[in-house]
Amino acid sequence: MLARSYCLLLFSTVGCTLFGLSPQERADLAQHQEQAGIYWQANRLPQALDQVRQGLEIAPTDYKMNQIKGYCLLRQANDSRYATTPARRRGLLDDALAAFDATLALRPLEEHAPQMLLGDALLHEELARSVMQDKLQAEAEHQRPDLSAQERALHLVRLQEYELEMRQHLARGERDLEMLLRRGDLLLLAHKHMMNVKALRGDYAGAVEHGQSYLERCRGAQSTQQKLYESTLQVGAEQKAAQELGGLVHDELTVRSQIANLHFDHGRFDLAASELDRILTMDPSRSSDYYNRARALNEAKRFDEAYRDVQKFLATHNLPAGHSSLVRAHELLRRLEELRR
Repeated sequence: MLARSYCLLLFSTVGCTLFGLSPQERADLAQHQEQAGIYWQANRLPQALDQVRQGLEIAPTDYKMNQIKGYCLLRQANDSRYATTPARRRGLLDDALAAFDATLALRPLEEHAPQMLLGDALLHEELARSVMQDKLQAEAEHQRPDLSAQERALHLVRLQEYELEMRQHLARGERDLEMLLRRGDLLLLAHKHMMNVKALRGDYAGAVEHGQSYLERCRGAQSTQQKLYESTLQVGAEQKAAQELGGLVHDELTVRSQIANLHFDHGRFDLAASELDRILTMDPSRSSDYYNRARALNEAKRFDEAYRDVQKFLATHNLPAGHSSLVRAHELLRRLEELRR
């Protein structure tokens, strides 16, 4: 979910800890910083973290080393190769939190690099989402009919604790993202993740507002990359522009899908269908979105259009027989057939 948000970030070398280091230590630290960045870009996270470890042995308060450590741990928390269990994932998130807290302690908030503020926001977005999952599980437990009055009271306290913890993570993410927006830094990513944070908070209007701001800037960035692609005469630059353009289009589709879900969840079914119209115009091969649009059209009582979309989904999906989405789609098709008689 967060992969493209940080996979291409470059880390500033400004603010390295050099005071009190010998010339050899400075040279070694610079080499570890460079190697850690190279390994990070190649997604070789254990090697990057080993370079970080060696760099922090020389300079424990080095800004760049602590920042890269936080990013590596956050990426590992979202990679099943490293986050092999929910407990292991939470442990990696906690380790990333310690690394980012250590980095934040090195400067006043307003003096931090944009990449640092974004990384901290991404982390707290993930922590809030993790706590929300714990809360949902606790809510299910709270509904068990066999709980005693005392157990039910304890569950209620736990739910309140989860809610408070989630709100704290969201508040910190908002703080970081608001700083980026005020400064005009990393605006695409700041709007994208502010949309996510607002959605987790339950702020429908705020989430849609930031989603739309992201889309406006994304279209401008796509136009810039398209011009670069068309005007360059260098193969390498052409490939880079094409890659960037493809990534921006992918992200636009992702954000539009999130906005469609927000509209649907808040009963704005025509708006959800309109967003899905745009998605399917951009990429008609997204079979699942025909089903998503059918659901929105059905709720909007546009039954003939919904019927066509369910048929399109059933004709184009590649899901295994018996998949829950297929079962629901066939149920919707039967209801629509009855409504159209």
